[in-house]
Amino acid sequence: MAVNDLAGLIRDELTAVGLPVLGAAHSDAPDPGGVRLHVRDEGVWLTWRPGAPLEAASRAVLRRGAFRGDELHPAIRFRDTVTQAVNDAIMVILRAAGFEVRTEADEYHHPMELLVESRRAVPHWRDPIPPTLDGASGFQPGVKVRVLTGDFAGAELIVARTKIRFGTYEPEGYQLHSPDGDGLIDVAVNDVEFAADE
Repeated sequence: MAVNDLAGLIRDELTAVGLPVLGAAHSDAPDPGGVRLHVRDEGVWLTWRPGAPLEAASRAVLRRGAFRGDELHPAIRFRDTVTQAVNDAIMVILRAAGFEVRTEADEYHHPMELLVESRRAVPHWRDPIPPTLDGASGFQPGVKVRVLTGDFAGAELIVARTKIRFGTYEPEGYQLHSPDGDGLIDVAVNDVEFAADE
């Protein structure tokens, strides 16, 4: 897979879970906070960039040389803690989505950055629901289903209630809103299938 394509998949995955992904850096101004991606031949480097107030505070401390050995101003220590914590979360998220993620791959040139080199095929949250699971625990009220048999065969109706077998969580049938809008009709559990919304 081309590295630019890999970067696009990473961007899609991170934005889908609610993490902002920043564009290319063009100045020394503090970022608004988010994931910074760098595309290189070896893969995609990424790291969390804290929000502007914390970034500005830590840069101000560094400019004034307010550190000596292990003695650090809290702004530097807190920024590193935040970056490490969110990087760890990003690594867990990306690995769960099938990405091969390495930590500490190059601490000299890419300190506190993750390296994503590839993505393997794994079950994914975007995958369609397989027939074996579709409606396995019963379609919920408000779902549109297609009636397969009987007087209403072919009609696409809305589930009003799932009838559950006593003592179990298994569905035994449905009550559907009648096509004429007057009352409910009863159908067996195997007499309906999911009807995608238009």
